Amino acid sequence: MGFPEKVTIICLLVALVVSVLMVLWNVHVKHERLQKKGRRVQGEVLLVERAREDRPSRVHYSFCLPDGTELRHAYQSYLDSWDSLHRGDTIDLVYLPEDPEQSMPVLHGVTSVEFVFWLVGGLLVLGLVVFMLRSWDFGPEESTHPHRKPAARDSSHSYR
Repeated sequence: MGFPEKVTIICLLVALVVSVLMVLWNVHVKHERLQKKGRRVQGEVLLVERAREDRPSRVHYSFCLPDGTELRHAYQSYLDSWDSLHRGDTIDLVYLPEDPEQSMPVLHGVTSVEFVFWLVGGLLVLGLVVFMLRSWDFGPEESTHPHRKPAARDSSHSYR
C-alpha cells in the first residue's frame, strides 16, 4: 500500500470518528437543554414500536401546550425498550416552550455517561489510527525496476 492510500485511509477514519462524535455531541447538547430548560408535561402514549435488529424502539406520544394546541411526536432510542408502556398510558415529557417541536420523554436521551462512553470509544479508534500511522513505513518504497540489481552485500567478513 502506497503513501497516498495510507493517508487516505487515515483521513477517512479520522473524519468518520470526528463526525460521529460531533453528531453525538449535538444530540447530547440538545437533550441537556431539554432536560434543564424544558417545561414538563404529561402526555399520552399513542403507539410503541418495539426494537428490532435493524431499527431502534420508538414511542409515539401526544401532549398539549398551555394554549390547548395538541402536538404529536415520536422519540426513538437504541437503549430504551419502552416495554412497560402501552397505548393510552401517560408519559412524562419535556419540551422547549420557545420551540415545542423539540420534545422527549423525561430523563431519556444521550446522557453524560453515554457521551463519555462514545467519547472513549472514539478516542480508542483515534489511538488505533495513531498506532497504524506509527507502524506504517512512509519512506520511499524500494524500487522493483527490472534492470536494477539489488545492492550487493559485503561478504568480505569471514566467520569461523
